[in-house]
Amino acid sequence: TVRHMQHYGDVRLLEQSLASHVRWVDFLDKYFEAGMLKKEYDKELDNYHGQKSGLGDWLAMRSRDTFLTHTAFYMAAGRCVAYIARKVGMKDLEEKGMAVAKKIQERIVHLYLKNGRDNFDFPHGSASHTPGPEMSLFSRIVPGEKRCVVLK
Repeated sequence: TVRHMQHYGDVRLLEQSLASHVRWVDFLDKYFEAGMLKKEYDKELDNYHGQKSGLGDWLAMRSRDTFLTHTAFYMAAGRCVAYIARKVGMKDLEEKGMAVAKKIQERIVHLYLKNGRDNFDFPHGSASHTPGPEMSLFSRIVPGEKRCVVLK
């Protein structure tokens, strides 16, 4: 949707699809947490050691961090709503999308920095899982003041 607009400069597709994007984020807001608990991701990741079922880098040589992949896609959906809403001039939906993205980003940051090692890995991780810290840096999940430390 966004790539179409960026390539052709046509915002009509954004206007037509925004409601579907919002419904997707509303669906995630309603069911994401319960779905993650059902897949046995506990709220503080105390029993998480990577590689549960779900999204992940299926062709990876390293173990997969499926929690990060799940939650990062949720965050990206919120950012997508915010971006599209900004392009079509809907400030209320832009703020809603950014609020969702910020909420998810803060949750990831809390969980991935609580191990005290500044490697941006889940609490019992060893920075050897994919997508790991590199995706968190690329997608701007890692807070600015921690990016250089995590990059090392």
